[in-house]
Amino acid sequence: MEARCANSSPRTIAIAGAIAALVWITLAASQIERSVSGAELGPWRDVRLAIIRPLANAHGEIAATPAPTASAPPTVARPMVVAGVQAAPKPAATPAARVPTPSDPLRVLVIGDSLAGDLGRSLGRISAAAALVSVELDYMPASGLSRPDYFDWDAALASDIARLHPEVVVVMLGGNDAQSFEANGHVVQQATAEWSAIYAKRVADLMMIGAANDRRVIWIGLPVMADPSFGELMRRQNDLYRGASNGNPRVTYLDTWALFAGPDGRYAPYLPDASGRPAPMRQADGIHLSIAGADRLAGAVKTELERAVPLLSGP
Repeated sequence: MEARCANSSPRTIAIAGAIAALVWITLAASQIERSVSGAELGPWRDVRLAIIRPLANAHGEIAATPAPTASAPPTVARPMVVAGVQAAPKPAATPAARVPTPSDPLRVLVIGDSLAGDLGRSLGRISAAAALVSVELDYMPASGLSRPDYFDWDAALASDIARLHPEVVVVMLGGNDAQSFEANGHVVQQATAEWSAIYAKRVADLMMIGAANDRRVIWIGLPVMADPSFGELMRRQNDLYRGASNGNPRVTYLDTWALFAGPDGRYAPYLPDASGRPAPMRQADGIHLSIAGADRLAGAVKTELERAVPLLSGP
């Protein structure tokens, strides 16, 4: 007797596909929920959360493991990159004159969103050649100061400082912050005076955490953007960064608008690289930095680091 192979009916295939899709959505529900939670506040976000949150909770119950004896606050996984000279972290000293050496390089921490990721990798690479700067990069894509419910940079920076003991903290974020947020029991609309006041306070608070205990902070302003309307929002935020830095003598605000603008002061997709030849400065979205653009910004930050070294033991 010949063995016969039974062909699956279209209905069976459809059912199997639906089950597979449901399993995938359930397994990925936690990640989807976190992504949706960071979206712009509004009815569409609420609808999506109402759909995905039960699946995320169900997956959490299935994957639950016995709780440890000492509970710890939840953390959000984020990329961590170590670049430049490797040096064992140690508490910042206050010598009469700080002179970085290959055995005792300047300890620099770069934090922020994906723009900080572009910057930090280039800064670590160009600093490694001189062997006088150790760069550590801690960045979280899609993060900022508008939504501490999604990611809390105050807590993250305090944790990084306790672990890494940086002498200089470089901050670059804000590209995701032009959105409304909840505060004082209600939704604060973007581009209002209340929004600016609350956001400026959050900026100043992060600066204070970074600059405590004789550290220096270099706050990187946002560059000119391809979309003029989006660029105007970023320019307004830059005004808040600049204003907050004026109240803290240990914070330097680095304006990058002109650094990435053309002769007419507008967005320039191509600018001369280190060799003097035109090179793409930004990625296709007109926001993020290309490798050449990140190197251009890293060079400007490196100059600020050189200026900051003599000030590390100063007031």
